[in-house]
Amino acid sequence: MKVYIAARYGRRAEMLGLAGLIERRGHTVTSRWILGEHEDKDDSATFEMMSTWAAEDIADIKAADVLLAITEEPGAAVGGRGGRHVELGVALALGLTVLVVGPAEHIFHIAPGVEAFSSTGDALDVLDWMELTDDPGPTRTDTDGPDPFEPREGEE
Repeated sequence: MKVYIAARYGRRAEMLGLAGLIERRGHTVTSRWILGEHEDKDDSATFEMMSTWAAEDIADIKAADVLLAITEEPGAAVGGRGGRHVELGVALALGLTVLVVGPAEHIFHIAPGVEAFSSTGDALDVLDWMELTDDPGPTRTDTDGPDPFEPREGEE
């Protein structure tokens, strides 16, 4: 499976370790941001640089089968800019399988088709199962509810 890791940038080093674990299990990690080339250490990044980073992240999500979201404890003062939340939204809009590890931070972490786990190990076990069974896992098309990405009646 091809996996995009969405997490707070401040956890980049930890996500590098997670990427290694995912790759040792035979999967591919598409997240280039974890390599550290998207870091604005001194607020000197130009608009063009940040635009390129955003485009790369979106391309990396599009290249994935699964988005693995690593969440934070609600109310924790962790900083960050919230790009991981946008990444999750892009994955949902694309119909990717979304696996969340950690507590739900907002309603999209419990949206139809999103599967939540309390541990990374449990999420990776499901990822392995999806690969072995050729099962795409939960997707928003598995639900009986309305498609949240289609306009409501009377909207264009």
